Amino acid sequence: MTTHQNISGYINLNKPIGITSMEAVRRIKQSLPRKTKVGHAGTLDPLAQGVLPICIGPATRLMEYVVSGRKVYLTEIKLGYVSDTYDSEGTITACNPNLSITLSAIRQTLPLFIGDIEQIPPMYSALKQNGQRLYDLARSGVEVARPPRSVTIYSIDIVQYSYPLLTLSVTCGSGVYIRSLAFDIGNTLESGAYVTSLIRQRSGSFKLSESIPLSDLQNQDTTLLASRMKPIDFALEELPSSHFSDTEAVKLMQGQTISSQPESKSSSGSDYRAYNNSFGFFGITRLIDSAWHPIKILAK
Repeated sequence: MTTHQNISGYINLNKPIGITSMEAVRRIKQSLPRKTKVGHAGTLDPLAQGVLPICIGPATRLMEYVVSGRKVYLTEIKLGYVSDTYDSEGTITACNPNLSITLSAIRQTLPLFIGDIEQIPPMYSALKQNGQRLYDLARSGVEVARPPRSVTIYSIDIVQYSYPLLTLSVTCGSGVYIRSLAFDIGNTLESGAYVTSLIRQRSGSFKLSESIPLSDLQNQDTTLLASRMKPIDFALEELPSSHFSDTEAVKLMQGQTISSQPESKSSSGSDYRAYNNSFGFFGITRLIDSAWHPIKILAK
């Protein structure tokens, strides 16, 4: 295996159905030097497929920016039934299968879930409560109250409907559980509902059309894997950029704060991609009270 000591960047992975996000990470790690840090940005359930950004090397330090990107999901939900896992992997129970639900009723219901909403995570999720994973508690037959979380859903569009199957395109912020959304829609329609399929079509800058199947990445030479990576600043396209001189860049890299130019049009309190002609992209800075502060500086 070729050794790349400074391998860094992102893999736009198309995660297949049937494995966890952590298993996908494990398989990719097999093609990398042993001590390389690898992590995924935004969990996909085993039932789900699609875009799963994989952060490699120093890019793992920028994971919070990758996770925060806007998401687009294509999901099919089945009305008239409920599932204890909110998806087809759980125990399915008929709720109201003979109920006639019109397209008009669905169109009236969906706007209730658009905007900043409160959402209760499913019991079968990796969230921790009092140090225990919720899905571990659920598997042992214990259900606990889950505090609602504030999430943002930008749009919900009907792609196809033929009762009992409803296909939706959902654009949302981070932290949204599509399974909970399906459950809540079913409750509002008084029919019940659960997810039968889920595809993440986009996560921030990462698009499904540009993603790479896991089968194309496993057991690759490190050099070949590195050639499939997006650069370390790829996931930060939504952040504005700022350029610094060599002297300024070195000071920021050393953890120092530097003054902003008076004519700067930059917004105070915002994060910026930091660039320099000699170093290229070297981290994240934040402008606070006319001074640049180093927030995430990547080693050079």
